[in-house]
Amino acid sequence: LSESLLPTAWRPWLSDISDRLQCPLDYAAVSALVSAASLIGNRIRIRPKQNDTWIVVPNLWGAIVGPPGVMKTPAVNEGLIFFRLIADQERRNFEERLKDAEFDKEYSEAKKAEIIKEMKKATPDNRSDLKMRYEALVADEPVEKRLWTADSTVEKLGVLLDENPEG
Repeated sequence: LSESLLPTAWRPWLSDISDRLQCPLDYAAVSALVSAASLIGNRIRIRPKQNDTWIVVPNLWGAIVGPPGVMKTPAVNEGLIFFRLIADQERRNFEERLKDAEFDKEYSEAKKAEIIKEMKKATPDNRSDLKMRYEALVADEPVEKRLWTADSTVEKLGVLLDENPEG
């Protein structure tokens, strides 16, 4: 892989990885490019025909092939470093939203209990108001934004893709 084919901003970083690990530039570059493409997901689409509605979502696939001991795994790990930092940040964000959701759920349950008490004394006049207040208390469970998965079953992968419509 020629260094000139890499994004200009990435050249020093990926060349440094290649020099330090004494491995081909391809190893780190493939992992960095594929991880960047996966972060973009399906937000960028291509219209191959100018006057047509046909839209294609490009997918970038990569593979690294080499004999044992040529530093494939360390190079891939270095190329994925920023991807993993973003994935870790998404995980921390999800955990914070999960804590908020637990509070929201408890709050919702307490308010529902109050409304149920009011229902016992309610008249037909304020039924719609109580129903509206009751339905407004639905606490949504947060969904984790997943950037990658490993060893997934087909069924679980379907669930993850459903929860992450950007890919």
